[in-house]
Amino acid sequence: MKEIRTPIHLTQTAENIEQILGVSLDEIMFFDIETTGLSASTSSLYLIGSIYFENGTPILHQWFADDAKSEEAILHAFFTLLKNYRTLLHFNGTTFDIPYILQKVQKYNLSYNFDALTSIDLYQKARYLKKHYKMPSLKQKAIEALFGIDREDLYSGKELIQFYADYRHNLIRGNLEDAKEQERLLLLHNHDDLIGLADLSIVYYLPNLTGEHIRISAVTLNESHTLLSIAFELTPAWPIPLKSCALTLLPSQNGEKSDGCVIIPVINDTIKYFYENYKDYYYLPKEDTAIHKSVGQFVDKEFRKKANASNCYTKKEGLFIKQYLPYLEPKFSYERNDSEVYLEVTDAFLKDYAFVKQYVLHLLRTII
Repeated sequence: MKEIRTPIHLTQTAENIEQILGVSLDEIMFFDIETTGLSASTSSLYLIGSIYFENGTPILHQWFADDAKSEEAILHAFFTLLKNYRTLLHFNGTTFDIPYILQKVQKYNLSYNFDALTSIDLYQKARYLKKHYKMPSLKQKAIEALFGIDREDLYSGKELIQFYADYRHNLIRGNLEDAKEQERLLLLHNHDDLIGLADLSIVYYLPNLTGEHIRISAVTLNESHTLLSIAFELTPAWPIPLKSCALTLLPSQNGEKSDGCVIIPVINDTIKYFYENYKDYYYLPKEDTAIHKSVGQFVDKEFRKKANASNCYTKKEGLFIKQYLPYLEPKFSYERNDSEVYLEVTDAFLKDYAFVKQYVLHLLRTII
């Protein structure tokens, strides 16, 4: 067994990760395994990798099988370290990594288990992304691409099965240079999976966003009043998805900050505001508007009639931006039951950062 332990750099600070997950740094471990197949009974465990923190510094720790007898030793070494941690983060570990390891534990009649640990499966937490993004899959690499996370590794775990077979073959034949390169690629894949896993802690954070996490820095309309730009920051600083089916999200131009900028199309039109309690209103056909009965009672009966759900509205000409569920008030639409619902953009709106913050939170909750 080879053991590799080295300090590494993560895109996000240790403090951010701690704040996102709500867990003390010294209790957190990220882990990922590499195997020669999906079935623990017919394949081998050749690598377990982990990231944990020592005095705020992220440490990459890998246990690699450089021979056919290392599997049990890898399990012993991993669980010996794991006993110091309380929270285990993984990607699809619930259905693969953990059951696979437990089968290997049983094979060697070991007493190890995960019972005392809080398990966070970021794959399960990321399922909501599929609702809003055109993604080829929910594989880790696809989610990393969504968040603009780059990796050096170019291979899939399936492709690396042959790499590991070739590595072992080259060791036996004494082709040490070839074996060294294959070992590098095998370790790199696990390294990048773990780095990506740490960066993807964001998927655990986004659904829990509140207004306290957002700071509005600028709200501007372009000269033609066709686009509204809202610049904002998230606290703790963390990237948001760079692509959305609903709107355009741009990364900050300042590489040291995680500002986001949302660009929203603006509609210049006349749209209706519908009153909910239409039984309390009259409809004035000539004016094509509804008024409350407390006022409408003074209008001649020939110029008024009881309002119904479809005509109980007033019209508003102005600038509007699209809304998504759940809606903010006041909401405008062309017809009462339209799925397209809008929010008016007024001078007051542009200056009211507290309300703009609500709208940004509304958008982020829509896309996450």
